[in-house]
Amino acid sequence: MKIMRRLLLAAALSIWPAFAPAQLSTNTVLALIVNGTATSSQMLWPGGPGVFSCVATWNGATITLQFVGPDGSTLLAAGSATTFTSNGVGAFSLGRVKVQATVTAGPPAAAYCTAWPVPTLIG
Repeated sequence: MKIMRRLLLAAALSIWPAFAPAQLSTNTVLALIVNGTATSSQMLWPGGPGVFSCVATWNGATITLQFVGPDGSTLLAAGSATTFTSNGVGAFSLGRVKVQATVTAGPPAAAYCTAWPVPTLIG
């Protein structure tokens, strides 16, 4: 009986990766703006839910998480929860697209903006 349990456990563990959800490493953080004052370069978001956060000395600036639309050039806002005029954090969910942190209305000082994945059990 013990041998049978061990064989079943070994078999289950050997196929587990086939059923494990696809996951983006929680170490994968897009550092869009690092101690900056201007719009970031575009970076590839691998798809799925994420959290966007920004801190800065704002000086009247607005920073918005945007993604490249289906025409390959138009920038679209990732949602109202990802537009900031003060320090904040907001959730978003996007497919595999290029994203950028867009600065408008005056340069902030010492801005830091990141986007990182939210782990899910759905792959």
